[in-house]
Formats: sequence, C-alpha cells, structure tokens
Amino acid sequence: MAEPVIRTKSVTTLVHPVGKIYQNLRAIWLGSPENLVYGNSSILSHYAGVKNRKIRGRYQHGWPAHSANDLYYKNDFLPTFTWNEEAEDAALRKGWKNFKSIGSPWLYLLEILRADGWDTNRREPISVLGKTLWVYGRHGLVDQSLPSEHLLNFLDEANLNSVQGDFCLLYFEDFDSLAQVDLKRFANLEIVTLGQRSSSFISDAHLVRLFHVLKSCSRINIDHPSTLALYALTLGIEINWIRNKTWLESLQKAKSLGLDELCEFMQSNSKNSLYFTEYASAKLGRSSLKSRSELRQVLGWGNFPSGLMASFSTTMTTLTLFPIRIMRNQLISITQKS
Repeated sequence: MAEPVIRTKSVTTLVHPVGKIYQNLRAIWLGSPENLVYGNSSILSHYAGVKNRKIRGRYQHGWPAHSANDLYYKNDFLPTFTWNEEAEDAALRKGWKNFKSIGSPWLYLLEILRADGWDTNRREPISVLGKTLWVYGRHGLVDQSLPSEHLLNFLDEANLNSVQGDFCLLYFEDFDSLAQVDLKRFANLEIVTLGQRSSSFISDAHLVRLFHVLKSCSRINIDHPSTLALYALTLGIEINWIRNKTWLESLQKAKSLGLDELCEFMQSNSKNSLYFTEYASAKLGRSSLKSRSELRQVLGWGNFPSGLMASFSTTMTTLTLFPIRIMRNQLISITQKS
C-alpha cells in the first residue's frame, strides 16, 4: 500500500459543557457540524433544487439501532430533523415540539440517482455479481498509526473465506493504519475506504461512493447493526451476519431493550434477510420523504423574502427558548440522578 494520504481534519463535536453550549448557539445560525457528515446537507440541497444551503439546527445522520423509539437525540435545544415519524412522535411525547421527520439522506440520494438514470433496483451485469462485501466497523484504535489485532484478525478471516475480487470496507483510520502491513496476506480482498466522513471534498460524495460499492456486490458480511445494512437492503443485497463477539454483544443489548424486530433481523441469514427490506425502509423514513417544494418549506429554503423571513423566525424562536431548554434539561438530569 502507498504511503497514507494526508487527510483534512474531520468535524468534531465538543464535550465540555461550555463548549457544547457555544456549539449549539452557533448551530442556530450555521447548522450543526453533523449536518455535513456523509455529504447530507449537499444531498438535500441538490434534491431541493437549491445551491449549498445550510440546515439550521441538526439533521440525524445515523441509525440509532438500539434506541427503543428511534430517537437519536437527548434534548430539544435545536430544530431537529429526524428520519422517521416514530422518532418525531417520541420527541412530541417528551414535549419537544421542534422535531420534524423528513426521511434519511440515503433515500433522497436514491431519488436523485433514479432521476439521473441510475437503476437503483437491478444489480450490475452478471459478470460482477456474486461479490461479497466484508464490513469492518471501527472497533477502536489504541494507536492510529498501527492496525489493531482485532482488525488484522478480521481481515485474515475475511481473506480465508473469500474469493479473489471480494471487497472489505474499512473506516479511513483503520485503512490508513495498514500502510506498513504486507497486504499480500489478504490477496483475496480488495481493501477500500470511503474516506473521512466530513470536512473534505471527498466526503460530499461519501454516500454516492457507497452506492457504487454496494451495487457491485450481492451480499455483505457484517457483525453489527450498522446503517449500511439498511442501505444494502434497499438495493436488494443480502445480509450475512458474522456471529462473533461484537455481534453477540449487540444482540444481547437488543434483547435487554426488548427490540424484537432488531433481534429477528440480527438472527436472520442471507437467504431470508431480504424479508427485512420493509423494516429498513421504515427505519430510513420512507413514509416521511418530502417533495422538493415540501422540503424547501420545511427547511426554510424558500425564495427571498419568504425564505429569509422563515429562517429569521426560526432563529429568533430558538434563541429565545434556548436558555429555558438548557435549564429544563439540567433539572431533568439532576432529578434523574437523585
């Protein structure tokens, strides 16, 4: 492998309370940093027919697989856009009225690709069918300059159970850590990464690149309920669970939370995994997808002056209620601890 590329720093979220408050206040005007992850805001801008608009507030960027109600967030500090109605309803039950379900960026991307002539249902020609994609989630790196033993063991297993031409998809830090490893030991695998999630010109094409990787495969092998598994199901790709320690821990957590559908999904095999396509569509918010005009209205992306007035109104309301929401959140936290 060539020398690791120099990557720009990814967007990070602050952890100190003061820093988090500052970041939330900034997000009222400029949007949360997480909106940029995977090119989500770019996808929505393109779909809505506007140019590089910011999502004021925050937009869910991942599947909270182990949430009992699909609710990704723990407060209502900002206007929040969820994937599905279940999460919106859960927020309303908490008294959070600034949550709105609009569907996932992946589903909007599929709409864009279909409009551009891409077939999002039929797989690639028969000559490339049958490829397997091994998905290694980032299980944690102690030293980012060296591959973890867990990663090398995963690659050894994938290589042993693959035919030449199968893929293995890595988080970019895991991928970069392999720079000093002799990759001839994994000769059956084409090891790839989609790059960092944000703060890069590549990151805006993250989900597009993932679409093309998935389209070239007929099955994925994965050991955890990743959002990628939902994406694969929308393309008719079979899911085969790697039943290792990571899989078992995730399944046990799902059982402890009473998530029966997730348990059934994680115990499925590649032959019946496609029965969960509707489950994937529901989690991704298929029923919450908006038309172009609806999306512009919900996000306050209307033409001048209506768009400016909607944005100003949302911003001032959020600023006014922000201290009240913070104090309420702190009181709830204190009450729960006592």
